[in-house]
Amino acid sequence: MLPIFNTSKSTSRKLRYRQIACLLLNHIKTNYKNIFEQNQNFRRLLDKKTLNNLQKLKEDIQAKQLALQYFSSFQLISDILTSQFEADCLADIQNLCNYLSI
Repeated sequence: MLPIFNTSKSTSRKLRYRQIACLLLNHIKTNYKNIFEQNQNFRRLLDKKTLNNLQKLKEDIQAKQLALQYFSSFQLISDILTSQFEADCLADIQNLCNYLSI
């Protein structure tokens, strides 16, 4: 018997990770203008806003530090409220922070 996947749940999860990536990229563009020339992980994230590419930030100390700094800031909360993203986004960000912190 084949497993049944809840496609609407996985689709909304993908959308949340795209939203998280967009929040991070907007923050980086605003505060660290030249980083995209220097950092291939952020360039890759620009092209494909996926969980896999968010997790690849762990490979790069600079990218990881900037991501964790933003994800632990009050600016993130303000950006989420302004963008009116769903609250589940916070749980995904917490899981991502746990992954990047290890």
